[in-house]
Amino acid sequence: MAQEIRRVSSRSYKRQMRHTVEDGNAVREPEWNPGGEHTRKQVPKRKSVPGEQGRSRKKKPVRQAKTRNRATQRRLDANRARETRFGVGYVAFLCVVCIISVLLCINYLHLRSRVTTQSVRIASMESNLSSLKQDNDAYYKEVIASVTIDEVRDAALNRLGMHYPSEDEIRYYSTKDGSYVRQYRNVS
Repeated sequence: MAQEIRRVSSRSYKRQMRHTVEDGNAVREPEWNPGGEHTRKQVPKRKSVPGEQGRSRKKKPVRQAKTRNRATQRRLDANRARETRFGVGYVAFLCVVCIISVLLCINYLHLRSRVTTQSVRIASMESNLSSLKQDNDAYYKEVIASVTIDEVRDAALNRLGMHYPSEDEIRYYSTKDGSYVRQYRNVS
């Protein structure tokens, strides 16, 4: 069905009614009737030829005769020129938006490069840590293998002055099956 299109002027914020009719995907200007109604031109239907039933033909667009006077044409041209011009505010807004977008892109690339360099640093530190762990494990095994229980006993008895407990220093406790003893203070 045909419907009227309303457009809002961005400069004056007033609603202006354009007398156009939308029909499918074609927008047409209606013809002025003296009765006061706007209607679109009636296009006569094409009669089908008996041999063309299965074929589909591309329809040519119907040209309408221009029935505008000079004043209307001048007004339409002025409206078109005004709608295609950019205002100073709009251009300034676009420049600000472009500058902000460029700065955001630069910031994103900077952050991306920092993340890449940090990931490379982390990878090198992790490899360094694994080599240090391997060295530490090797030194630990070497120390454990070099010390025997006899050397520990000799160092405790001779160098540190420790001695085995005598019979009077040993206390014995008898416990029931499945029980245990907690020591809260020194036994003497």
